[in-house]
Amino acid sequence: MNLPLVLDVVISLVFIYLALSLLASEIQELVSTLLQWRARHLRDSITNLFSGGTEQSREQAHVGNLVDAIYDDPLVRDINQEARGVVGERGFGR
Repeated sequence: MNLPLVLDVVISLVFIYLALSLLASEIQELVSTLLQWRARHLRDSITNLFSGGTEQSREQAHVGNLVDAIYDDPLVRDINQEARGVVGERGFGR
């Protein structure tokens, strides 16, 4: 094998790898958007941040009310990018 042939094969394999990784990233992004994984994880993270990891039911209720108040704020509600259309009507991920 001469060097140009090996170089062509290596470049082709790198291109195929990059194309497949981009395709896998896009599929994961689509599934994540459809199932609202980011939104659910963000809400859980905000709740955990405010609760400080406590498991007391009284404090959890207070933290839940605080997180609901944050999500009900008009500034936050306007940036909501919840799934709409057919996906939003079926309620995937809820």
